[in-house]
Amino acid sequence: MRVGVVMLVLMGCGGDAAWQKLIEGDPSHIVELEAKVAMRREPVHVTFVVDSPRADVPSALINLMSKRSSDYRFGLAVAGAQCGVGRALPPGTDPAVVIGTLLAPPSGEAASWTSAMRGVALPEESGAVSFVILVTSNAADACDADPATIVKELRRKHLPTIVIQTGPSSATLEATAAAGFARTCPLGTDAECAPGVCDSDTGMCSQHAYSAPDPVALEAVLEKLFTPLAQDVCAFSFEPAPSSPERIEVFVERERLNAPNDYELTESFTRVRFKHRFCDRMRNSGAANPTHVVIRIDTRP
Repeated sequence: MRVGVVMLVLMGCGGDAAWQKLIEGDPSHIVELEAKVAMRREPVHVTFVVDSPRADVPSALINLMSKRSSDYRFGLAVAGAQCGVGRALPPGTDPAVVIGTLLAPPSGEAASWTSAMRGVALPEESGAVSFVILVTSNAADACDADPATIVKELRRKHLPTIVIQTGPSSATLEATAAAGFARTCPLGTDAECAPGVCDSDTGMCSQHAYSAPDPVALEAVLEKLFTPLAQDVCAFSFEPAPSSPERIEVFVERERLNAPNDYELTESFTRVRFKHRFCDRMRNSGAANPTHVVIRIDTRP
C-alpha cells in the first residue's frame, strides 16, 4: 500500500486537524487517513502582502492579529518605489507598527504586490515555520512582473505563498496560487474547495486561490486558515463516520489501539481522544519527533 504523509503546521496540530486522505479503493469501502502530529514549540511566522482597495481588508487582518497573536507572529511587506524591491516588516515586528502601516494612506506609488513580495524577508529564526499570504484584487500587477516565478523562488526558500483573492478570479492569481501553496481537499468534499470543486483522485481543489468576494467571505477564509491551537491536543475529528465502533481501526506509531483503554470514540463516531501514554507522546512531540497517527475506516453500512 502506498502511503502519503502530511505535516499539520499552519492549522495547528490536534483538535479539528485536517487529515490527508491516503486511499479510497481496493477495497472500495476502506478509507484511510493519516497525519503526523508535531506540537508547535514556536509561533508560525506569517507575512502579509496586501493590495486590495476594499476598506474591510485592513480591519479584518487587524482583528485576526489581535486574536491569534499567541499562535502566530505577523509581518507585512509593502511595495517599493518605482517597482523596486519592496520593504518588509518581518514577523515579530511591533504589532502597532504593522497595524499603522496597514492603515497608512497610499503613498502615490503604483500598487505592486509583486514588488512587495520580492521584499519578503527570510525568518531570522532557523527552522521557523513561515508563510506568505497575498491578499489582492489586482490580477494585473502594475509592475508587470512574473508572479509565479517570484512565488516559486519564495517557496525554494521555504516560504510558501497562499493567495486570497478579494476580487474576480483570474488566470494570473490562479497560477500564482498553484505555484505557492495550492488548496487541498483531504476529505474529498466540494465544500473544502468552494467555490471550486474537489478532485477526489488527486486531493486537490480546482480553484487554487481562496475566494473572498465580500467581508463575510474574507472573515471565513481567515478563520479557516488561522484556526487556533486546540485546547485538547489529544482529540482529533475526522470524516467519514463509520456505522459502528467495530468499523474503525486506530494506530499510533503502527501500534493498533483498543477502545476504551487506549482511546475514546464519541457517540457520533467522528472524534477520537487518545489516552494515557499515547496522549503523553503527542504532547511531547515536535518537528524532529512527530507522532504518526492512522485512522482506518470501513464505510460499509
